[in-house]
Amino acid sequence: MRVTGQAAKDLEKHLESQGIATPKKKRTSKVQPKLSPVLFVEMCKRHGLPRPEPEVVFCHGRKWAFDWLFRLPMPGAMDGIYEVHVAVEIQGGLFSGGRHTRGAALLSEYEKLNTAQIMGYKVLLFTPQQVKSGEAFPIIHKAIYGVLADG
Repeated sequence: MRVTGQAAKDLEKHLESQGIATPKKKRTSKVQPKLSPVLFVEMCKRHGLPRPEPEVVFCHGRKWAFDWLFRLPMPGAMDGIYEVHVAVEIQGGLFSGGRHTRGAALLSEYEKLNTAQIMGYKVLLFTPQQVKSGEAFPIIHKAIYGVLADG
């Protein structure tokens, strides 16, 4: 018989009160820790990219935000009126059943990304592994400057 939930907790307390040790299950997490914002900014700097802005809301009615946004004046534009907007979304949990792999959440993500594209943003999607390995940065460089950086 398997005992779960509150009954399992009560049984464990009872056994401990009787001096009977209960084996503790070792919890293992398949979820990788979230990518550090400090690491992302530092890697951008090392790859010759401008400093990105974190968690920038781009659609106020929906409160949608990008993980990172690079905002730059276009060459030759006066007073930075015309800007290049390159957004970076880091899609974690792809291989562990995270938010970006479930139906309703994925449809919502598509709506957000499509809206951003219509609004004129270049949106790049990466996994945390692509960022940590450095694979993402030449692509970001190309999206901003139009040429692929040596990587």
